Amino acid sequence: MAVLKHLASKSSNYGAVLAYLLYDHDEKNGKVLRDANGSRILRREYWINGINCDPFLFDAECTKLNNEFHKNQTRGEIKSHHYILSFDPKDVIENELTGDKAQALGLAFAKKNFPGHQVLVCTHTDGSNHSGNIHVHMVLNSLRMLDVQEPRFAERTCDTKAGFKHHVSRNYFKNLLQDVMNLCKREGLHQVDLLTPAEQKVSEREYRAAQRGQEKLDTLNREIRDAGATPRQTKFQTQKQVLRDAINECVNESTSYEQFRSLLFSRYQIKVKESRGRISYLLPDREKPVRGRALGVAYEKENILQRLEQNLADWPERNNHKINRDHIEKEAAAGNSNEPDVSQDIGLKDNQTADPFAGYDLEANPILGVLFIQSDLKLVTDLQTCIKAQVSRAYRQKVQLSNLQMLAHTVAFVQENHLGTPEELDQKRKIASKQLTQAEDTLRSTKEELRQINERIHYTGQFLATRDTFRQMLNARNKGKFRNEHAAEIDRYQIARDFLRSYTPEGKFPSLKSLQARKAELLEMQEAQSVELKNIRKNERTISIAAQNVHYILEGTVERVPAAHRDGLQIT
Repeated sequence: MAVLKHLASKSSNYGAVLAYLLYDHDEKNGKVLRDANGSRILRREYWINGINCDPFLFDAECTKLNNEFHKNQTRGEIKSHHYILSFDPKDVIENELTGDKAQALGLAFAKKNFPGHQVLVCTHTDGSNHSGNIHVHMVLNSLRMLDVQEPRFAERTCDTKAGFKHHVSRNYFKNLLQDVMNLCKREGLHQVDLLTPAEQKVSEREYRAAQRGQEKLDTLNREIRDAGATPRQTKFQTQKQVLRDAINECVNESTSYEQFRSLLFSRYQIKVKESRGRISYLLPDREKPVRGRALGVAYEKENILQRLEQNLADWPERNNHKINRDHIEKEAAAGNSNEPDVSQDIGLKDNQTADPFAGYDLEANPILGVLFIQSDLKLVTDLQTCIKAQVSRAYRQKVQLSNLQMLAHTVAFVQENHLGTPEELDQKRKIASKQLTQAEDTLRSTKEELRQINERIHYTGQFLATRDTFRQMLNARNKGKFRNEHAAEIDRYQIARDFLRSYTPEGKFPSLKSLQARKAELLEMQEAQSVELKNIRKNERTISIAAQNVHYILEGTVERVPAAHRDGLQIT
């Protein structure tokens, strides 16, 4: 499939663009490659043409035009626009696409869509990381050189005039994408619908981050293998991909929107936020949420609700397949075949039981599996990924001792709170979570009342400041003339009066002094509630970590848990 990418540059070095198109560059660091004599190495294969300019004098001619119109002289201005039209690698074999043909298509595309601009058109056949896909670079000076007839996609009159800048709007770029689709259809090349949003949207930035992360992970894994150990993770995932996987998992196990939100938070500590009908996801280690549309259309609210509705319709059939046959056979052998399988009622997986602590002797084996667990607060070091611990036995023993000390904190917490069963710990965690929710709601309510009080104080001051003017208008002989002369003040009076009446439609407006006194009370309440919320949140986090550590100890697993897995009593 052909894709179109757009880059805007504020660099005034037009020569750097020309050098990139003509000479080989290291894709990792962007530096030009040189031979043994220090000379730059020309690309093995390229085609280059200029529109309204000499391609090899592109930098000088762009600079000359900018000086003539006194544009592109400041650092903050966009100096050039770079469009890259990349064709599907299969077109080379199946549709006989060549560099010559791609260059001709690129020239026609640029002349049609960038009229009046100085454009550098260059085709490469090597592709990113030598993937072999043919692609066309179209670099244009942001300043238009010639007057042109108004094209069908022009949105402003100045988009046709010389001396004005290239304007890239959402509708304009959609027009370019449609033209790419038409081009591929006309030439018989592979193409998909570029105007339909992707279910999973992977931006160029995320794609590059995944590449760099995979390279670093491969390097780390080689060191682990050289040390005689087996790497635990072989595939790198970006934070957005981890988020997609978590959302998919929780959607597949939910039948309602509230259940989905609750499961996503309890299992991964990911909060779902809504604003103007759109949802976003807040990871526990981030302050800014990730919008659903940034992940892809499959993660926006409308599609989430559709998937949940489908789950609800399919739930009886799906639930019947979840019965644990091994559990039924064991119950039948024990003579308890009439007892129901409670693991199905609470949605446990096949390898889970309703009570993970059942039959476990804590005193006999208190440290089962804890050495390889990495908690949310990084209290325990993961020996599987610690190169130094793999190489040095002394350092490994030191880490093991440290892990045991960290485990002691969890055991001490359980003892200090007199928690004898996992149910008590789970109940304590639920109570703490409920207290946290209530504290957040209380603080939110106080902030909302404080916001309203601030608005009332503002409009009360506005009301008092303009009341005399309004009274003068009522007593004036020529009320129309007086109103025209004092229209702004009278309008401000009426706006303030109507706003205050929305709070006291029939009664007397409260005094400014009483409102200010209430504001002072609310500020004190807000400060006290903020301190209380901080303590409650800290307590809830401590209980959650303790529950997680205890659960993994009793499960006996040595598999490392990702940092996003926050819920101590649920394992995926």
